[in-house]
Amino acid sequence: MDLQAIRMRWRSYYKKHGVSLLVGVGLLGIGCIALSDWLPASHASQAPSAQTEASALEQDYALLLEQRLGNLLMQLEGVGHVQVMVTVSSTAAQIYAEEIKASENDRGSQSEQHPVITRKNGDEAPLIEKTEYPVVQGVIVLCSGGHRAAIKEQVIKAVSTVLNIPAADIYVGKYDPNYQSP
Repeated sequence: MDLQAIRMRWRSYYKKHGVSLLVGVGLLGIGCIALSDWLPASHASQAPSAQTEASALEQDYALLLEQRLGNLLMQLEGVGHVQVMVTVSSTAAQIYAEEIKASENDRGSQSEQHPVITRKNGDEAPLIEKTEYPVVQGVIVLCSGGHRAAIKEQVIKAVSTVLNIPAADIYVGKYDPNYQSP
């Protein structure tokens, strides 16, 4: 069969079934889109975004503070069982070291900034100068002795001192061991 005959057959088929063919292709496309939600994501879409990584760092930092603060407060006399929640208001940030190259020419002086790159085990990475951790926004402490004024004051002073936040950003209440979440 030659090319001309194939074209003629295709045109004849298309004239008879053209609309059905377009509708079928459209439905097939919609079906593929619908099924793509059920298919496993590719490696590229599984890579965490910068925002996701920052959020994870914040959560890890808040969790670490909660654990360390809880362990510390349990050691205070009269506090008893402790549950701590820490909220943070900003993201963690890494500040990279930079080298500045200054040059002068007939048009004036210019400077260029470039990150300092380090090599370790064959890998290159920018040198981290410092890490700025999230800012603590508030703390809730529930403890067995939280209903007593002297214990509240002691807990508020301890939390305020450790986290360098004002007493107004700290709430201390009585822990209820019988509470069951819904």
